[in-house]
Amino acid sequence: MTSREDWIDITDTHQFDVLWAFRKYECPKYMFAGEYNRQKIKESVLKAHRIKDAIEKYKQEKEVDLNTAYTQASDIIDEISHAFSISTIRLMALVLMKIIRTLFRHVLVNKKGLETFRKCVKHTPIVLVPTHNSYFDFLLASYICFAMDLPLPAIVSGQDFLSMAVVNHLLRGSGAFYMRRSFASDSFYRSIFTEYTQQVLCSGERPIEFFPEGTRSRSAKALQPKVGLLSMVLESFFHGYVQDVSFIPMSISFEKITEEQLYMFELLGLPKPKESLSGLLKARSILKSDFGTVSVHFGEVMSLREYCLGKINGMDYVNIPRCERHLKIFGREAQEMQIAKYFGEKLIHTQQSNMVIYPRCVVATLLLHKNGESMKLADISYQVDKIGSMLRRFGCKMLDFEDILTNKVKVQKAVEMSDLVLSIDSDEHVKYCYSTLTDESMKQTNLYKTFGSESDLISKSLGYIYISRQRNKLMHSCLLPAIFLHSLNVGQQEEEINRLFVFLCELFKIEFIFDPDVTVKQSFTETMDTLTQLNIIRSSFQLNEVKTDEITFLLALLQPFIDAYLIVIESILTNSFDYPVSLKTMTTSLQLLAASVIKNTHLDTYECLSLNMLSNAVTSLCKNRLLLTVKNENFENLINDVNSEKLQITKRTLVRFASSKLKTGFSKARL
Repeated sequence: MTSREDWIDITDTHQFDVLWAFRKYECPKYMFAGEYNRQKIKESVLKAHRIKDAIEKYKQEKEVDLNTAYTQASDIIDEISHAFSISTIRLMALVLMKIIRTLFRHVLVNKKGLETFRKCVKHTPIVLVPTHNSYFDFLLASYICFAMDLPLPAIVSGQDFLSMAVVNHLLRGSGAFYMRRSFASDSFYRSIFTEYTQQVLCSGERPIEFFPEGTRSRSAKALQPKVGLLSMVLESFFHGYVQDVSFIPMSISFEKITEEQLYMFELLGLPKPKESLSGLLKARSILKSDFGTVSVHFGEVMSLREYCLGKINGMDYVNIPRCERHLKIFGREAQEMQIAKYFGEKLIHTQQSNMVIYPRCVVATLLLHKNGESMKLADISYQVDKIGSMLRRFGCKMLDFEDILTNKVKVQKAVEMSDLVLSIDSDEHVKYCYSTLTDESMKQTNLYKTFGSESDLISKSLGYIYISRQRNKLMHSCLLPAIFLHSLNVGQQEEEINRLFVFLCELFKIEFIFDPDVTVKQSFTETMDTLTQLNIIRSSFQLNEVKTDEITFLLALLQPFIDAYLIVIESILTNSFDYPVSLKTMTTSLQLLAASVIKNTHLDTYECLSLNMLSNAVTSLCKNRLLLTVKNENFENLINDVNSEKLQITKRTLVRFASSKLKTGFSKARL
């Protein structure tokens, strides 16, 4: 259990807001920090060997003169680079203070993490790596640094914000530098962005901040790492431009985020609205809502030098003449990509391990498992207390679980946080209320048309997806126990249970983030020991009937994913696709096929409709060589064929874990 004494509430400044924003701001600095000057950085980037070669290549490819090529490069640097201004920071801090106090009850930051950050600043360049569930993530990171007199980061931001008048200048002045969403096939832009990023990092003038997941997680599950930016940092280290880089994972845990309702629609297929100033102004109605508490946990420092020690011979890089180092791009070789992926997974796993669990997560999950049935408020309190005790033993960081049995208000608040789909009646029963979720835009989708006359299924699906975000916050800490219990339910002897445990871990390696430092064999042993200590299982691989509530809860967490993957596999085996097909196209087709399965089998979980889950499932099948892929001219993976024999074998094993409703719903011939 996490104590409030371990945190500091940064909304409580003990000063008038204006005096606080315009106070004297002083922060510790890296001992070898240079001074950032936008024009000088631009000149330095243009003089770099990497950029000179890139310009020469660009000139030949585009058949333009040297001045035109340099002008293009100069314009790209202007587009990318930040224009940090302490005046802009003070203005943003003042505005953010007002907004944060309106939206959130508390913004808590762990004291130990702040001190670790402060001590680390002087010795190495710093990279801040926050979780990414909301647009508020990068605003909060800078806000905390300003509030606590820590170095303000240079933030890698998506180019989407450039279309937002006024806002893009405020963000640039706050330290944001802009990156195009995709530039794998644009070597000219990639060279310029890499050089700029590495010069900002090596100057050490301020930390760099980026999201290792690349984009916001709509599902609240951790996403697989994007290693592009990480590779740029690794390249700086291996080429000897910096002696070490300290990564500081930031785990930002929202009790409720502002985009929850939007994500519900996006996961079922509605496109993301384009960022714009008018959209931002329209969104000001959220200021009337209560978004509870935010907890920001700065994790232990992760030294790049320590993690890479012995993995690659650094002398292979340092001995390259400086004018040729840019030709040895980190990440081109399989071993280098493996290091980048490993380090990315370790960062995200560490982030997830430090996420804070609120009662809302458990309350919502309990209702989700009831498949639409109501629960008494008193029963919910009892279950939350029991499940909370188990989560505590799993090592979760938790807030507001104290006195949950006697403090009815805490559970009521947790229900009210999900008032879009949950309500409390006069008899203190908590029930679903999803009839108003379907809007006109949803009625225009192919998903709605697939459900046809059973149009209430779209509302049920929306309600399920909305609530499932809270359940997904528990998946990191409960995943291995859930996999173990499912394996124990299906297997007979230890050897078979172990084999089934490995099978599920391999199948869900894309869906969830596993610790890259722990083998599956170690995970099996450690999970068995944990469940035995909790008395959930006995030493003889028998379930303890006394712990039925905990066992049922853990099994139900993973069951929707098992059923969803089975539906995906069955749909691929029994339907024809126009190969080669893109991941996005196949995912959209699978969603409609899954909707037909739900309609025909009356399945009461709707995980198989989530585009996030469908994308993960297809990617997992590709990684396990059950689906075969090719690359197109833009370096995108296309699904090209099916390994039917291997996929059938996987299906036969997975069927053993399927829910009884899905087994009954499918015909025996198909399964």
